[in-house]
Amino acid sequence: MFKKKAHKSAFSRRKAAVFAAALFFLLICIPAVNNNICEAFAGNIRHHNIICVKVEGLVSRPGTYKLAQGSRLSVLLGEIWPPLPQAYLKDTVLYRKRLKIDGKIELIGIRREISRLKGLSRRVKDKISRQFSGLHSDGGIVIRVRNPVLLLNKKDDIRLKNGDAVIFMPRPKYVFVEGAVRNPGKFGFVGNRTCGRYLKEAGGLRSAAVRGFLYILRAGGGIEKINSRFIAWNNIKKRWELAFFKKPEIINAGDIIFVPFNYGNATLKLTELILAVYKRTGVLLDYSP
Repeated sequence: MFKKKAHKSAFSRRKAAVFAAALFFLLICIPAVNNNICEAFAGNIRHHNIICVKVEGLVSRPGTYKLAQGSRLSVLLGEIWPPLPQAYLKDTVLYRKRLKIDGKIELIGIRREISRLKGLSRRVKDKISRQFSGLHSDGGIVIRVRNPVLLLNKKDDIRLKNGDAVIFMPRPKYVFVEGAVRNPGKFGFVGNRTCGRYLKEAGGLRSAAVRGFLYILRAGGGIEKINSRFIAWNNIKKRWELAFFKKPEIINAGDIIFVPFNYGNATLKLTELILAVYKRTGVLLDYSP
């Protein structure tokens, strides 16, 4: 009799403890959980109204900056201006994840186009193909940077996206000569020196070089086709002129002088594809015969 009562009393105490715990959970824990869910949801909404942009290189305050969604380049520059004096503003690079993905897809297409190009030997195609295995799109583009006040309402005041990275590069000291020249490589930059002087330093053109035109790949972005025949096209005045009356092209620090190889009817298309690879990767493929 005594044992049954003691057992019943212990069972009642356990029921009371369970009931108290349940009541505590209902009154205290559930509101707290609901509050945390609401706060997390509100934080997620706030997060979608903010973008994070990384700034690296030659600036006094590198780091990650939180900006309102839809902010333009001038807003970011207002936070970090001015950059360090060593920064070369014409060679500031913006890296974007979307561009990296697009570039990877484009490289696959370019590789396929080269493999199908008529007029190239199997040896040259294999040589180019092997180089693609080590290539990757960096997702970078050169952007034009200047005082944020002067950048407002200009086409260069691009809209930034979450995850972008802006890197301020140092001023280059060299000019590069690549392609169908006898001694390709880098040469010390000298102000006001023309394209011909650097070609001479590189030993002149090879017999396999294209005669009549070459390209200047500008450090600040852009590719210029230079016609070296007696008659050349003036892109500013939109007319043909005698080449020896045309003002010589001045080469800037960091520029690349690129002389294409001559592959007959395949030359123009192949050169176009080689330059497309350069735009995406910053690498000029070796496609010498």
